[in-house]
Order: sequence, then C-alpha cells, then structure tokens
Amino acid sequence: MDLKSLLRNLTLNVKSAVKPFLGTKFAKNIEKVAYSGDVTYGIDMVAEREIKKVLQPLVDRGELAYCTEDEGLVKKGNPEYLLVIDPIDGTRSAAAGLEACTVSVAVSPMNDDPKYKDVFLACILELKDDRFFWAERGKGAWIEEEGKIFDPCPVEPESLDGLFWSLGFIGRPARWIAVCMEELINRSAIRGGFFVLNSCTFSLTRILTGQFHAWVDVGNRLYRDFPSLREEFHQITKGKPVGMLPYDLAAINLILKEAGVPLTDAYGVPYDDRSLLDWSVDGLVSGFSASTQRLYEEIMNEINKGMRRLEGLLRRS
Repeated sequence: MDLKSLLRNLTLNVKSAVKPFLGTKFAKNIEKVAYSGDVTYGIDMVAEREIKKVLQPLVDRGELAYCTEDEGLVKKGNPEYLLVIDPIDGTRSAAAGLEACTVSVAVSPMNDDPKYKDVFLACILELKDDRFFWAERGKGAWIEEEGKIFDPCPVEPESLDGLFWSLGFIGRPARWIAVCMEELINRSAIRGGFFVLNSCTFSLTRILTGQFHAWVDVGNRLYRDFPSLREEFHQITKGKPVGMLPYDLAAINLILKEAGVPLTDAYGVPYDDRSLLDWSVDGLVSGFSASTQRLYEEIMNEINKGMRRLEGLLRRS
C-alpha cells in the first residue's frame, strides 16, 4: 500500500470537501457531542463523511483501521495499519473562516496497544492554504508548498520579551490558566506576540515555519494537580473534561521530533509511551513545545513558577 499517496489524497479530499463551508452559517451549527466529549459542528460532519468515504473500503477489506474525533476506532479483522486522524483541528477557526485549521493524519502499525512512538508516517495539511507538513520516522521532516520542498526553520527570540507563542484555552477554566501563565503573557504581549488560536497543530506548525517560538497548553496539568478545580472543568464542558487526545498530537509529535523540536506534556514528559487508543480522561494530556532546547527550558521554568503561584493562591482562598 502506498501510504504517502493515501495520506495525500485523504487530506486533499477533506480539504476540498470542507473548503466551501469555511466561515458559513452551516459550519457553526452544533450537530452533537463527539466521542471525545467536544461538540461536533456541521463542518466537522462534512470532514468525517469524507474520511469514511475514502477509508471505509480499505477497512472493509481489512487493510487498515482508523480513528477520528467523532467516530472513535473503526476496525474490521486484523488490519496492518492504524490511521489516527483529526479531521479538523481548529474547528472553531474553520467555522469562522479563519486560517488556523488543519487536517492531521498519523500512521502506526495496528497492534493491541499502539503507542505514539510507533507512528512512522505523519501528514498535516492546512485547510485554507496549500501547505503540507510531513515526517517519516528516521528520514526527517519537511514542508511542501506548491510542489516545492522546504526544510523546517525554527527560530529563537532574543529574550522572552520578544516571544511569539500560542496558549490553549478551549474547555479550560480561563481565570486559572491566566493566573498560571500571566507573567509570560504580560512579558511578551507588547514586544512579542501572544495568541489563542485553538488549534494545536496549526500553532505547532508555526514553530516549523519560524512564525512562532512556542506553544503551551497547561490545562490538563491543572486538572491533574488541582482536584479542587475539576468541577470547573466539568461545568465548562457540561460533562467530562476536554483536552488533547492522540488524534490531536500523534502526527505533530513525529513531525516535531524529526525536525529536532522538543514537544512534551506540561510536566516535561514525552508522549512516546502513551497509547494511541486511550481516549479516556486518563488519556488527556497537557502540552508544551519550543523552537530550541534552551528556550524550552526557559519557558518550562515559567510554567513551573506559574504552577507554584496558582498553588499559593488556591491555598489562601
């Protein structure tokens, strides 16, 4: 099976299917609650249907299995491969007609418990522009645009004052996220740039293009470290907490690794030994990446300081 061609055709088909709906009223319609616990918009349904149309014949023949945010695992027999897919990462941006949205696909062998470290091929395609991000394990990462191949070009700011970065907010209690990260937000907001794009893959691929220096999502660390806050998480989502699951990170994890860019959870632990099929609350993760190891360590220090500041505030309240 030519997996690269399959990923190219799949992502381009999803893009063609959803592009007419970007920014439309239909795109914003909430259809249901997805398998992940997040809501499913009309534009999500379009992407999911396109993936099923392309992949179901291969599933029926037992050649591969796939999982998506809305459907969970779709599998028959004993397939050789597993595709972990986020049909639209950045649905709210897509619904608004903005650029921060992608389709993301990772490929691993199919076994009883495939891990992030088993992913050997990854592809991310922007839904408004014609830019691919690719990686093959042991063979590097590359950017493809208009038929031309480019190397990733991560850059480092002179100081945190000039940091350009993105922070995850969806489904997280905003006041506590802000308390934790306020010093870095305040420090970088004027001489650098602070963004909330609500798409981890779009934000992380900006590190590869040199547009951003870092991306942070401390939500799940707050959920794990401060049990007193969990009810607020549940109230926001009217159910189980939402956050990042394997479909969000499986592809970008390989791409950044092959590009030499650090990516871990907000504790500093790599995702490699986590299961690609654990979509439970335990499978939710935080996240953090920076363009260089030196910058990574500097921002991790800011994250840990923010956690201590939040702990002190909660203790006093």
